Amino acid sequence: MTTEPPTMTDADRTATIAANREADAEAAAYGVGWKVFTGSMLILSSIFTFIFAVIAVSDASWFRTVLGPDVRLPTESTIETWGWIGLVVAFVVMLAGFGVFWGTMWARLFGIAGSVLNILIHLRYSTIFPWWSAAAILLDAVVIYGLAVRVHPLTSEQLAALEGRASGRTA
Repeated sequence: MTTEPPTMTDADRTATIAANREADAEAAAYGVGWKVFTGSMLILSSIFTFIFAVIAVSDASWFRTVLGPDVRLPTESTIETWGWIGLVVAFVVMLAGFGVFWGTMWARLFGIAGSVLNILIHLRYSTIFPWWSAAAILLDAVVIYGLAVRVHPLTSEQLAALEGRASGRTA
């Protein structure tokens, strides 16, 4: 006896497409906050790193002027080199920030790599500007988390449980 595979009627096909569109819309909305946050913070971080790097490349003695003549810089001999590294990192992180808004995987990977490099740059300058470096390192760590977390849409059971808790029902 041969069994034929079940066939789908046009009404079933239309209902399935509509249900999938609705599920895709919910999935797209879930996690948008992390995408907007990480993309924005990557762009902001790249702007700050760019400004810091331009100062290091164009006038490395500015750090001595700001901090005083008797302050020893941790990277005094290579501050211009670290400035050039900062310029490259700022460019990569800027591209990754815009790519995160588009939802590309390469942007997430470059964003994580750029944020790790940005942490290393700010660790290098932590004796010059400790509070600024600490804030930048913390921000980069949160951005790395936001890029590494894999956002999945809520299942129907999770949605039902959340709706039950919000309305005061328990089941």
